[in-house]
Amino acid sequence: MHKIFAPALLLLFFLSCTPSRQGLTHEEKQAMDFLYEYMDLADKGDYSEEFFLANVRASLRARKETGWEVPEDIFRHFVLPVRVGSERLDTFRVACYDSLRARVAGMSMREAALEVNHWCHERVTYAPTDSRTSSPLATIRNAEGRCGEESVLTVAAMRAVGIPARQVYTPRWAHTDDNHAWVEVWVDGQWHFLGACEPEADLDMAWFNEPAARALLMHTLVYGDYKGSEDVIKRTATYTEINVIGNYVPTRQNVVTVLSEEGEPVLGAEVSFCIYNYGEFYPAVTLTSDSNGQATLHSGMGDMLVWAEADGIFGTGLLTTEGEAHEMCELEVVLDRRDEDIFSVNVDITPPPPGLIEGGASDEAVARNADRLAVEDSLRAEYTASFPSFEDALEMLSVPDSLCMRAARQLADARGNWATVKTFLEERGYPAVRLLETLSRKDVRDTPLDVLEDALESYEGSFSSEEVEFVLNPRVANEFIRPYRREIRAVIGRNPGAEGIIAWCSSNITLSDDLTPRHLQATPAGTLKMRAADATSRDIFLVAALRTYGYKARLDVLTGKAQYKPEGAGEWMDAWTVESETALEKGWLNLYSVPGEGVLDDPEYYRHFTLSRLEGGRRRLLEFEGGDATELG
Repeated sequence: MHKIFAPALLLLFFLSCTPSRQGLTHEEKQAMDFLYEYMDLADKGDYSEEFFLANVRASLRARKETGWEVPEDIFRHFVLPVRVGSERLDTFRVACYDSLRARVAGMSMREAALEVNHWCHERVTYAPTDSRTSSPLATIRNAEGRCGEESVLTVAAMRAVGIPARQVYTPRWAHTDDNHAWVEVWVDGQWHFLGACEPEADLDMAWFNEPAARALLMHTLVYGDYKGSEDVIKRTATYTEINVIGNYVPTRQNVVTVLSEEGEPVLGAEVSFCIYNYGEFYPAVTLTSDSNGQATLHSGMGDMLVWAEADGIFGTGLLTTEGEAHEMCELEVVLDRRDEDIFSVNVDITPPPPGLIEGGASDEAVARNADRLAVEDSLRAEYTASFPSFEDALEMLSVPDSLCMRAARQLADARGNWATVKTFLEERGYPAVRLLETLSRKDVRDTPLDVLEDALESYEGSFSSEEVEFVLNPRVANEFIRPYRREIRAVIGRNPGAEGIIAWCSSNITLSDDLTPRHLQATPAGTLKMRAADATSRDIFLVAALRTYGYKARLDVLTGKAQYKPEGAGEWMDAWTVESETALEKGWLNLYSVPGEGVLDDPEYYRHFTLSRLEGGRRRLLEFEGGDATELG
C-alpha cells in the first residue's frame, strides 16, 4: 500500500514547503506567496527558495526600470512566473537582463517586443530535437532548438524585461501531420502573436499565418488560477489551461450532449474532442459533461471526432463543418459500447478551409527586416563556428589512440557543451566514451559535468552495453537530471537488496498526483528531498535508486512500469509486483490491405496508422520506437 495524504497531513506538508518570508519587502513577499501557492511539487523539490527569490527581484526590477503600464493580474500570471512549459528552469532572467534591457532602452512596448525577438534570433535558430525541453540558457549555448524550445526562450526573454508573454500551441494542425508552438505578447492592452526566434517586421506576422488560419484549437497554460476572458479548458491546483483560438480565426460553438442508453443526460462523462493527425484521433481537449450531459467548446471550422466515456461505457460522434462561423454545432453521443464489443466507426474528415491571417507591415519594412535577419544569421554562425569539428576534436583530445575516433565523435556532437564533454572524456577515458554513446544527442549537449561524473561515481572494472544503458545512464525518462547517487546512498544506506529498495520507496515516497497536475518529471534528488511525488516521478526515483546500487532498471517503453532485472535473471520484473511472473504476453498483429488504388505498400506508424488499446472505455495510444507523436515542433 502506498501512502495517501490525509487532509491534516496534507496541510502539514504544505506548511513544511512554504518558505520563510523574513527580511522580504511587502512586494517581494506577495510575489513569493503567489509563486509558491501554485507551484508544482516537482519545482518545490528541484529548486531552492533563493532561486525563486532572485527571479522575483529581477522581475520587480524590470517592472520598475521599464516603466510600462501592466495591470497587476497580467503581471502576476504572465511576467512573474519563471516556468513557461515543461523546461528545466535556470538563471536566464538574472543572467540576461542587462543585455536585454540595453537592447530595449527607450522603446515602446511594441518596439521592445519586436527587438527582443531579434535578440533571440541572433542566438538561436530552429532544429528538430527530441521531446524533452532544454532550458533557455542551454538552448542559447547550443544555438538551436525545436519550436517548443524557441518559444520557451522567447517567452523567458520577454518576461525578463517585463513584457507579458505566454507560449501558445496548436495541439495538432487539422490539415497536416504536424503541430507548432509560438509566442503571444501583451502589448498596450492586447495580445499579439509572433514566431519565436523568427522576427518579422511587425507583430501578428509569422510564417504560420496561413496554417494558423486553418487551426481548430490553440491552447496555453497560465500559471495560477487565471480569471481572464478566454475559454477555460481546465483548472488545476497549479495552472489554468485556456483556449485562445478566437484570437486567430472565426469560431463556432460546439455543444455535445452525452446520453445514456436510456436517453438520459449523463453527468460527469469525459468528452474528448479529437483531431485527426499523426495517424490517430488525438484527444486535443477533454471536458466533463454537466448536469445536462453537455460539454461546450469553441473551435475553428473543421471536423472533429468526439469520444465520450463514463463508467467504462463509451460512444462516438462526428462534429462537422456544416454551418457558418459563430453558429452553434450540436451533437448527441449515446454511451452504448464497452471494451469487449466488436464495432467499427467509419468517418470522412473534412479539414478547415484554407485561409490567411493578413499581416500589416509595408514592403519596405519587410525588406529592412530581411536585411537584419541576414546580419543576425551571420552573428550566430560566427558563434557556432567556435564549436569543434570532428577534425578539430581529433587534435584537441588527450585520450588513448584506441579511443580517439569515438571520443572525437562525441566531442564534435556536443556543440555548446563541448568544453564539459572534453573534460569528461579526458578525465574518465573509456568509461566516459561508453556512457556518452548511450546518451541522446540532447543529453550530450546540455548535461553538466557533475551529472556525468555522478553516473560513473561507483564505476569499477568493465561493464556490458546493458549495464551502461540501465545502470550507469543518469537519465531514466524525461526528468531533468542532476547528481543523485551519493544522496540516495546517504539516505537508504548500505545495499538492502532490490526488494529492500522497493520497500523503502513504498514506505517513504508518498504518492501525490493532485499536487503535480503539470506532470513534470521530478529529479530523483528532488523526490528524495520532498519524499512525495506523482506516480511517474516516484517510479523514476525507484529506477534511479536501483541503478545506484548496481541493479539494471528501467521504465518499460510500452507499459511505463518500473522494472528491474534481479541478479542472474534474464527477464525484466515489474518492481511493484516482485512476487509474480512479469513476462509480458507477446503476439503478432498482422494487417492486410486489399490491393487497389491508393493502397500503400509500406504504411508508416504515426503517419498512416496507429494502434490504441481500450481500457475502461478510454483509448490509450500504443507508442512504439521510430516516431514521436507528441513532440511540439
